[in-house]
Amino acid sequence: MASFSAQGIIAVHGTPLDTGDTAQRYPFNTRVFDINGAEWIYLKGITSLVKGDWVTFDEVGVTARLVANAVGDVGVAGAAIANGDFGWYQIYGNCTFATSGDVADAGLLYAHATAGSVDDVAVAGDRIQHAMAHSADDTSDTAVVGSISAWLGYPYTTNVAGDDTASSAP
Repeated sequence: MASFSAQGIIAVHGTPLDTGDTAQRYPFNTRVFDINGAEWIYLKGITSLVKGDWVTFDEVGVTARLVANAVGDVGVAGAAIANGDFGWYQIYGNCTFATSGDVADAGLLYAHATAGSVDDVAVAGDRIQHAMAHSADDTSDTAVVGSISAWLGYPYTTNVAGDDTASSAP
């Protein structure tokens, strides 16, 4: 069923998790695990999406770039997945993704004013539950400049002011 790409990222039936598909190859919400135990979900792409962008998604595979006041399940794009294309989004495990500001190690994560990005500046209602920074900003992943490492545990956001202090542990 699965094989490994040259980059060490698992591929499903020959399709790497770090590339988009121009034609739908799997049912929406199909889930797979990579060699590191991270879980990925198959969804639709959106205009100008790049690797490391944060999105919200629904039960029929529709994605929207994460913005302030968003509500829903949250994932991180594994590749640039264009509007009309399809691809994999990480929802569980260690992850590298884009930030729009300085994020502290062990920082709680919030939707940022820059669509598709996160920061650790507290904003009422914009806390991303079950996501926490594992490192401060770095540039070790050249495909995601201004990136950090974090743990995802099926993240979501509620736009409810009061959920901002809930447990961050996935």
